[in-house]
Amino acid sequence: MDSDIIYIIEEEGKLVKQLESARQAARERIEEKRKALTAQKESELSRIAEEFSRMKEVRLTEIKSRMDKELKEAHDTQERVLNDAELEKKITGRIVSVILENRT
Repeated sequence: MDSDIIYIIEEEGKLVKQLESARQAARERIEEKRKALTAQKESELSRIAEEFSRMKEVRLTEIKSRMDKELKEAHDTQERVLNDAELEKKITGRIVSVILENRT
């Protein structure tokens, strides 16, 4: 074979190897980017889940506190009504009035 042809064949082989190396390097960079993006996405989702959980706990605590306060207010009102002697007299008087009205 002519030396020029041999040189061209050798150069083509070198270029094919370089091209394959470049392709492999590109695949590796793409894989690294994909892994980095996946890790970033998982990290962000984890952060969002933690933040949501924290917000949920705060909100549930607020609701529980409000409900406890409302329950205490209702209980206090009930106690006040049950222990009000004047109100008891009025209710008793009204009951007697209704009974007497129904007799006639």
